[in-house]
Amino acid sequence: MTRTIPRALVSEATGMPEAALPEGDLPLPRYAEHYGAFLAALAQEEAEGHPEQWTDAVMGQLIASDPALALAAIRAILAGARDEAEVAALAGGALEELVLADGAAVIDDLEAGADPAMRAALALLDIPPHERDPAVWPRIAALASAT
Repeated sequence: MTRTIPRALVSEATGMPEAALPEGDLPLPRYAEHYGAFLAALAQEEAEGHPEQWTDAVMGQLIASDPALALAAIRAILAGARDEAEVAALAGGALEELVLADGAAVIDDLEAGADPAMRAALALLDIPPHERDPAVWPRIAALASAT
């Protein structure tokens, strides 16, 4: 079964009334496609005013309210990333925000599903030492360096 982002969460994140949104919850693969388009623009430094910028607001809401679903979304987006610039943009944006906001909540899931793409993204994290959770960071560093 395809995971979905609740319509109410999309409404809250974007400030749009639910009635203005498409029917039903947002399937994760569809969200990942939209976010991928935004990510490509971000990698090219053309994200300001991009029509898919709403996806970043949704990601922020996911990170704040449902870290596990945020991680699932990041995985789906990472699977569709077309080049290293997009992976770097995702690592320096949503993935970094998730690790900073609630790394302890997602570290077990990160370890359980750390494929080569996720390991590469984790290696690109640039979190200053004073902001690193000492209970989580060694595990992230180990994942990033594993081959």
